[in-house]
Amino acid sequence: MIGLVHMFTKHRVAANLLMVVMIISGAIGVDRLRTQFFPSFELDVITVSVAWPGATAEDVQEGLAIPIENAIKELAVINSIDATSQFGSASFRIELFEESNLSQALDEISQQIDQDLTLPEGAESPVVSSLTRYEDISNLLITGPLTPFELQKLALQAEQELLARGIRKVDFRGLPTRQIQIETTAEILASLSLTLDTLADRILTQARDLPAGTAGRDDGERQLRTLEQGRSQIDIANTLIALDGAPIGTRLGDIATVRDRVDPKAPYLTFKGQPAVEIIPQRTENDSTLAMAEITNQWINETERSLPNGTQLIVLNERWQYLNDRINLLLENGLTGLLFIVVILYLFLNQRVAFWVTLGIPVSFLATLAILWMIGGTINMISLFGMIMALGVIVDDAIVVGESIHHHREDLGLPAEEAAIRGATSVARPVIFAVLTTVVAFAPWAFLTGPQSEFLRHLSAVIAFALAFSLIEAFFILPAHLRKLPVRPEATRGFALQRRIADGIT
Repeated sequence: MIGLVHMFTKHRVAANLLMVVMIISGAIGVDRLRTQFFPSFELDVITVSVAWPGATAEDVQEGLAIPIENAIKELAVINSIDATSQFGSASFRIELFEESNLSQALDEISQQIDQDLTLPEGAESPVVSSLTRYEDISNLLITGPLTPFELQKLALQAEQELLARGIRKVDFRGLPTRQIQIETTAEILASLSLTLDTLADRILTQARDLPAGTAGRDDGERQLRTLEQGRSQIDIANTLIALDGAPIGTRLGDIATVRDRVDPKAPYLTFKGQPAVEIIPQRTENDSTLAMAEITNQWINETERSLPNGTQLIVLNERWQYLNDRINLLLENGLTGLLFIVVILYLFLNQRVAFWVTLGIPVSFLATLAILWMIGGTINMISLFGMIMALGVIVDDAIVVGESIHHHREDLGLPAEEAAIRGATSVARPVIFAVLTTVVAFAPWAFLTGPQSEFLRHLSAVIAFALAFSLIEAFFILPAHLRKLPVRPEATRGFALQRRIADGIT
């Protein structure tokens, strides 16, 4: 330790280079760090979904849910399984044991399902994936004197525009349920020797997406599907229906009327007596909250000018604003505290000492943000709170070292360079142990387990990094900047003021 202090004090270029590296790396980290309300944490959860069009909930339970659960429940990585059966599909939420390898568990569950499960006729291949967590950005409301069909069209258009701009997911509340209505007459059915149920079965048979095997190998393997199910009114009208005695299928639109509409019985939202749809843009944990908010706000500003007459786009809840307000609050509190620190330092220490001690605070924080970016951290409420907590200790380290150098220079009369070296090394042991006791106090949080413990682990890491860089700044950078500290004449106004303050305290 003494040798390193001696080396950096003697070679001021090395100390300045170290400081510049800390500042530049911190600036890069600040530019690239994601902002979010809370730290990201992994959920050891896997989801499985299986579609079985037309099947009742009871059939789905017997034909899909129970066989899939029996196929995977013996796997060692699985802690619990929650299965849900509903009309046309089954879904599973599989919670893994802590410290399980998520990628390996995905492979094991997929292989087990493929080996042990025989799908019922018409059921689609199971989709196995890790759980993706989404966070709301804001809540928007589209309302106006519109029909449910017009309202749905506007909402779906908003979804496409937001997704195209980079929003990861858009949820809805009160979105009218879309229906494709097919109408025909009893005379047409009788002329074709069909009943209404028979026609429905033949439409379902022709308009279905079916698995078509796989293509590629290993990591490049992809599942193939035949897309026969119509997605629009025109596609469904063009669906070919097999009729007895007809070698070529007949277009559904030739024997029935196909209408695209919304379900008039479906519940919907109202706002001041007018129909409304709530739009909820969402982000993943890998996206910056403030960046996604900026995209959403730009879309709002552009869309409001193009809405039909009387239609409104109302912002109900800007969740990102909570994060922005808290970041500003913490920064304002931190800067206010820093201002008081500067004033107090100038009242008790040499001006040069006070300047370099103060400069060490942002340098230490910038280096901490650089490491936070390198390890995949984020700027969030917890990390900012940790920096505010570490602020006092960071200042203490630099004050103790700076005052010791000042004492060896002015009170003991040592040459400036020797005073810088001896002043720093004489307090190295107590300063280092003071920092270590603080780090040790927060260290147990780093070994907690469970998703919620990620908050405390994040706080512990931020404090440890900030204090470590405060030691680097106090012993390797600060002495080099005070190696030519002059001795002030006692007749100067600043010296006399500091002496009166010191005498008044003692």
